[in-house]
Amino acid sequence: RSSDFRRGAHQLIFEAISSLANRNMPVDPVMVADELDKHHNLSKVGGALTLHELISQVPTAVNVGHYISQVREASVTGHTISAADRIKQVMAARHVDLDERVDAARSILDEATRLHASTSTASSVADVVGPLLDRLDAGEPIAGVTTGWADLDNLLTRLRPGQLIIVGARPGMGKSVVMINVATHVRHKLGEPVLFASLEMSKDEVALRMIASLGRVSLTSLQKGDLDDQAWSNVARAQAQLAEYTDLIIDDNPSMTIAHLSAAIRRMRRNGMMPALVVVDYLQLMTSGKRTESRQVEVSELSRSLKKLAGEFGIPVMVGCQLNRGPEQRANKRPSKADLRESGSLEQDSDIVILLHREDAYEPETPRAGEIELIVDKHRQGPTATITLAWQPHYARAVDFAPEPSDERPNLHAVK
Repeated sequence: RSSDFRRGAHQLIFEAISSLANRNMPVDPVMVADELDKHHNLSKVGGALTLHELISQVPTAVNVGHYISQVREASVTGHTISAADRIKQVMAARHVDLDERVDAARSILDEATRLHASTSTASSVADVVGPLLDRLDAGEPIAGVTTGWADLDNLLTRLRPGQLIIVGARPGMGKSVVMINVATHVRHKLGEPVLFASLEMSKDEVALRMIASLGRVSLTSLQKGDLDDQAWSNVARAQAQLAEYTDLIIDDNPSMTIAHLSAAIRRMRRNGMMPALVVVDYLQLMTSGKRTESRQVEVSELSRSLKKLAGEFGIPVMVGCQLNRGPEQRANKRPSKADLRESGSLEQDSDIVILLHREDAYEPETPRAGEIELIVDKHRQGPTATITLAWQPHYARAVDFAPEPSDERPNLHAVK
């Protein structure tokens, strides 16, 4: 790359050579000089004489591989030294939040050291479709993670790298439980690392819900320590399973920022356990760490930053979001993505929006008590639908309904 060369003249010469090679044109002093002259750069590099002088300094092309290695080594060394100077400037800015400065410093160093192994991210569609169809034909799964609920996984296929998934609900509807269930499934069933950022509950509260769900014990009784022998046995079994999950990380920093979240992901990556899923519970409790015009502007900035984070690290990011009072003003109390609180950017930036609804939250005597609806109100990769699950709050979980003998239970309802 031209940026591997320190001198501006050498960068221009390299770009001219690359342009000729990409057009399958001969590369020699005359052609390079002509290419430079066409872009008014020949005089900037010292004229045609400079090209001949450079050639004269290379005794043979046999050692070209070694020369390339020397250029790359000098490039990485130079960029790393430059990064060190920039890191010094970043850390000296004491008016900036410490977490934000540390994350910026890590990002600068990561970028500098990645140069050694970096390659172009661009590919022609011809190079993409063949291998893609071969993988699909061979039955290789699409990259990403499942949620653990059959109908939802049939609809979404997977939560894919780079996706921002919003789980929206009114308070008390069950969004924390739903997201804890997904995080537990990814680690327990798929064996993949997970980062769970909890701004609402402490580590202990999250862990208790995981134990209740895995052990099928009453969350209330577990919190009181009022369990019979069988329940304690179930708790011990769940605890033994969770004790092995050293790569299921719970971060309960109540002042969570994008910089802190990014630093936590980098830390997991450095420790060899890059998360396959990041969960944030929940968005409105996050802060940007910056002064903004309004909370709406801040939430919009957080939304864009979370989407960028998903793309940067190549992971799905699931974020809880509190809805406004819109559902309560409707006769059927059902939410829509328009109810996403404080920012329309959430709907725009997200790839998937899942809204939660329980009729028994408003009408305890409803025939649909014990059900929770996962309304997929936005799905960038496919159709939308409503998935109905069995709601078991005493076990802090939602589960698939067992198939009825007729196998005709309407668990999947198309959204109109």
